[in-house]
Amino acid sequence: MPVAEAFLPLLPLDGLPRGSRVSVSGAGATSITMALLAEASRGGSWTAIVGVPSWGWAASVRSGVASSEPSGR
Repeated sequence: MPVAEAFLPLLPLDGLPRGSRVSVSGAGATSITMALLAEASRGGSWTAIVGVPSWGWAASVRSGVASSEPSGR
């Protein structure tokens, strides 16, 4: 799946392989996750956030994540 060019040196396969799981933690984790999701979702890939009840859906859409109504709410 496509990612922003700035992330390419950090990922071993020049992107996120389809079906992969990624865990981001530490300072800036939310911003980094939103940036990763934005490029992939704009490219037509399905993305998911699991186990983060405080996820800011409005903020993720403002950061460029393609949106549909979150499920499980």
